[in-house]
Amino acid sequence: ELPEVRKEDVNVTVLDGVLTLSGERKQEKHADGEKLHRVERQYGAFVRRFALPENADEQAIRAESKDGVIVIHVPKHKVVRPEPRQIQVQ
Repeated sequence: ELPEVRKEDVNVTVLDGVLTLSGERKQEKHADGEKLHRVERQYGAFVRRFALPENADEQAIRAESKDGVIVIHVPKHKVVRPEPRQIQVQ
């Protein structure tokens, strides 16, 4: 979950079996005259790394953002099991 973070401020990369999610949550400053408005949210740069399983299809990874939630889809390679081949005995 990344509330208040625009999808343009998030980077998702994959390299050598490691998925990296990074970005920056920017602090908004408000000036309301005589009143003080205080916002208690964390801001700044963030990085999170995940090791992918060996059967992850790195070329088919996709990410989508909706309502402050980033969903990353990591499909698996389809396992093709070889069929047994009949060998003629001569």
